[in-house]
Amino acid sequence: LTLVNDILDLSRIEAGRMEVAPEWIDTAATTRTVVEMMRDPATKQRLSLECLLGPDAPMLKVDPRRYRQMLMNLLSNALKYTEAGGSIRIDGQRRADGWFEIVVADTGVGMPASDIAIALEPFGRTGDPTTRKLAGAGLGLPLVARMMQLHGGRLAIESAVNAGTSVMLRFPPHCVRDD
Repeated sequence: LTLVNDILDLSRIEAGRMEVAPEWIDTAATTRTVVEMMRDPATKQRLSLECLLGPDAPMLKVDPRRYRQMLMNLLSNALKYTEAGGSIRIDGQRRADGWFEIVVADTGVGMPASDIAIALEPFGRTGDPTTRKLAGAGLGLPLVARMMQLHGGRLAIESAVNAGTSVMLRFPPHCVRDD
């Protein structure tokens, strides 16, 4: 069902049919809610899962449903590609240019920088297909990237083999408010 929904969402975006309904959200509280939803799977996999966003995090003007969906996709990937004993954390930082960045970082298997472009293409799967052990359709990252575009933002990825991956959701200044 998740796969079908992801395909439909991606199709809607590419057809220009997905609409977002932005509203101001409490970034820290909303993010913590998603993290708590992923707590049990992380614990079962013996992974540390930490949300470092505090009450000083700014409000974001985003579609709350899509924001949660983006975080769920990123956390699902982090869980999938991080081995037992590893860690996953979510943090946020205000950049000097006024943008706000949510970072989902893991200590997982990572990927070479040359594979990032492949991972961002629909159905793009990295690694050797003959030895690939992990299931997935290759839709999560492309879907998140396109949802960020709908919000006027960007997705960026930094990764290194055997050193983990950091995925950044970058929200433009007009979507960021300090209260």
